[in-house]
Amino acid sequence: YSAAASDVYKRQIQSFSKAASLIDTLGEPHFWIAKAYEKKDEMDFESALESYDIALKLYLPKKIRPAVINKRNDLIKRKKTFEDFWK
Repeated sequence: YSAAASDVYKRQIQSFSKAASLIDTLGEPHFWIAKAYEKKDEMDFESALESYDIALKLYLPKKIRPAVINKRNDLIKRKKTFEDFWK
């Protein structure tokens, strides 16, 4: 990714973090934060996983919860594949 794209993802993370702080019972902003972390740095597994976990602990609309679970599980698989590769 270019530096400009990285800046876009940083701004998205900041914007969704602000939304999450304004309504701290909603998990959806954390879902979008996680997705932005994945786009910003596909090797930053921990930041994205932490955001997915927070999203799942908070209120999520029924339509979004399965997507959060799937994205989290996909990221865990990708992380394991990466770690296994470098053993």
